[in-house]
Amino acid sequence: MKQRLLLFFLFFQSVSFAQVNLIELQNPQLPAQNQFGYGTVMNEDFAVVGSFYIDDQRGACYIYQRNGSDWDYLMELQPEQTESGDWFGLGMSMSDDYLVVGAPKDHWVTPEVGKVYVYAIDDGDFTLDGVLEVSSIYRESGFGLWSTIIGDEIIVSAPDYDFSIGGVVTFKKIDGEWVQSQEIRPNGEIGEDLFFGRCVSADNNWLAISANKSVSPNIQQKVYMYERLEEEWSLVDILDVEGENASIQAPGYSVDLVGNELFVGNHMPIVNDEPGAGGGFVFSLTENGWQQTLALEVENTPIENTGRQIAQSEDFAIMGVSMNPPDDFENPHRILCYKKNTPSDWELIESFSFPSSNGLDWQGFHMDMKGDWGIIGTAHGLNDDGQVFILDFRAFSNTEPSFDVELSLYPNPVLDKLMVSDREQVFDVLRVYDVQGRQYSSFDLIGETQEISFRDLPAGTYFIELEGADAYTTRQVVKE
Repeated sequence: MKQRLLLFFLFFQSVSFAQVNLIELQNPQLPAQNQFGYGTVMNEDFAVVGSFYIDDQRGACYIYQRNGSDWDYLMELQPEQTESGDWFGLGMSMSDDYLVVGAPKDHWVTPEVGKVYVYAIDDGDFTLDGVLEVSSIYRESGFGLWSTIIGDEIIVSAPDYDFSIGGVVTFKKIDGEWVQSQEIRPNGEIGEDLFFGRCVSADNNWLAISANKSVSPNIQQKVYMYERLEEEWSLVDILDVEGENASIQAPGYSVDLVGNELFVGNHMPIVNDEPGAGGGFVFSLTENGWQQTLALEVENTPIENTGRQIAQSEDFAIMGVSMNPPDDFENPHRILCYKKNTPSDWELIESFSFPSSNGLDWQGFHMDMKGDWGIIGTAHGLNDDGQVFILDFRAFSNTEPSFDVELSLYPNPVLDKLMVSDREQVFDVLRVYDVQGRQYSSFDLIGETQEISFRDLPAGTYFIELEGADAYTTRQVVKE
């Protein structure tokens, strides 16, 4: 089932119209308690949803392919090597060339070591390209809970390694084989329960590894920044992530590095002995190294897990607002969407809850972004049956087609007939939506000029979505 929503939001006592399209991915008729959406990842052509509880917790992944504005179900992935309790479908990462899927096992109850499966992506085919393994000293380590890809290098975390001090292992492809290349451990005074590798993210020859020490009252929040120097990752900086007056916080669950911007989630802070709302921090690479340029805060909310999960692309970012434990059925979690104007100016463009959601859904618990697209999974529902949604940000994108589009819609306001003039014939489909996001009609565009009937539509404001192979736009039309 596909749903598109065009939603209003209230922010600083002003009302603005947002056009983030929300598309629900079809659940491929999975049995109950499937944890569908506990892991989600995407590139601009494919979306992958993990379901690690499937088949006696053997786990599986479900792949969707983009077709214009639609995301069609493509296939299931479940390698023959997996066994009961492997939790295949966690710790996923994805580039244009590879899909990486972790199988970290239930490392709290089993002494075994997890694995990571690598798939090569070629024209819609996902072919098993290798299985990443580490030695038995990594037993009960959670190896495979997080991963990231940069070029032909895969970086995998094991946050519970060595009595929860944590560690990170990198793999490179050499002569067609994936080979372990570097082991990264935390520097300086370690203490206990550091969870180094709680999350990892890499881009532009930089690697961010988060760590949050769990021993109260001096919980540490750090992000270790590594630069690729002479073919290895070298520690350059350690970022202390601290909110104002927050003695306890946990920012390490999610970090996302895109270009020269690092987005760090900061959920569950304790401010003056009271739970705070949480939020996120943005660090930017400057001449003086990595500097904090922005603190994202959410005011007037009783929900304390803002920022537990975050994701960003070059132009947009999403952040989850959730509770732990999720005990308020009537207070659904929310998703916040930002447009990144500058490193210090992220504009809130959307705040919404999923359709039919409630406080038990844990929506936004797993998310990813690529380009103008985002993906969000709920994981937990009333029966541990998750939902997954694609977010379409193209209406807010600064990207323009590589040619001049001569497009006219007239008359506006319209009474009976709307004329659509597309001289270059770059658009193939036209859809009409009302202000609640309900689609009224869809037309195939043929030729330079086409007549669209508005005769039977009620008076009011409508949004016209036009899409072609290399072009996308929306226009507003008033029906008298």
